[in-house]
Amino acid sequence: MSLNTKWIPRVHWTTLIAGLIFGVIIHITAIFALPYMSENNAWLKVAQRLPANTLQPIPLASPEGQLLPYMAPDIYYAMCRYDLTDGPVALRIPAMGPLWTVSLYDKLSQNFYIIAGHDVKRDSLELLLNKPRSETEAVDPAASSLKPRSETITVRVQETEGLAVIRAPIESISSAVQTDENFRRMTCKPAE
Repeated sequence: MSLNTKWIPRVHWTTLIAGLIFGVIIHITAIFALPYMSENNAWLKVAQRLPANTLQPIPLASPEGQLLPYMAPDIYYAMCRYDLTDGPVALRIPAMGPLWTVSLYDKLSQNFYIIAGHDVKRDSLELLLNKPRSETEAVDPAASSLKPRSETITVRVQETEGLAVIRAPIESISSAVQTDENFRRMTCKPAE
């Protein structure tokens, strides 16, 4: 059985290059469209299991059960699914040493804000999650009824829903008790 290759000389090289470029464009478009079209993404898993504006400590990850893939088994996690529809949300976290982090994600799992414990030079951290300023607030700062305290960090969030993830490593068995206690003191609730 011989392969018939007589058609190859009849195809112009520019046609082959155009076909390759078209194939690359289709491939890249499909890759970037997947997060928007997925029906089983991380946001849907979290939204089904976590109530809005409530901080939930997450059980330590194990092979049998973890909320999201690739959660480290030696790290404590707490998550808050925030919803800014009814106004700003305050996230209060006691200091837990230099290794903990707070990360904010949008519904497509894009990280847009992170702060680490070694950056916080106080006993606790308060993040105020708020929508972007309206045009009236930009013109008149007094138009905002919400006055954050001086130690509050205000984060302007582009979307009204997202996820705050707090991570703290388990440094030792003795520190695990203190870290667990700190996680129970954290809050995520509508700002007062």
